[in-house]
Amino acid sequence: MNVLHPATRMYTAMVREGGFTPRHTVADGAPGLIAPATRDPGTGRYFDGTRAARADEAAYDPEVRSRPELVRSITCEAK
Repeated sequence: MNVLHPATRMYTAMVREGGFTPRHTVADGAPGLIAPATRDPGTGRYFDGTRAARADEAAYDPEVRSRPELVRSITCEAK
């Protein structure tokens, strides 16, 4: 399993309805969504668009990973 971040706040209903200002178009994020379906990138990786990258450092912290409430607080702060 891999994790994909196709683009930052793509212009989608979820972004608009959440009150966020879109930063990227769906066309900007499409290559990142298509890439895993058309090639074998292996497993256990994080992708920012089509580029392999490191996730937020908190994702590698055993303390955070063992406490779901910390994970929720970190992901919700991204607004």
